[in-house]
Amino acid sequence: MVSCKRTALLTVSSLEEQAKVRTILDQNDISYTVSARHEQDCYGLFPVVDTQDLLTQSIQYVFYVPTKETQKAISVLQKGGVGL
Repeated sequence: MVSCKRTALLTVSSLEEQAKVRTILDQNDISYTVSARHEQDCYGLFPVVDTQDLLTQSIQYVFYVPTKETQKAISVLQKGGVGL
């Protein structure tokens, strides 16, 4: 049986930060998912109407990793200069 438990690892608020985290996790073969949400939305969903909204609205990108890979992900991100 495969476990699907995931841990919220990190929240970033810019596309540049998101790209850096994705690159580091990809280079270290750590699987992840990202959820985009509006800072003011209690439901955690961000309805994007157009690309202008995407670029001008305050969005949080939440990275989730498998629970069993949490410590490895923390380690490689810290070595890559990402503050946790």
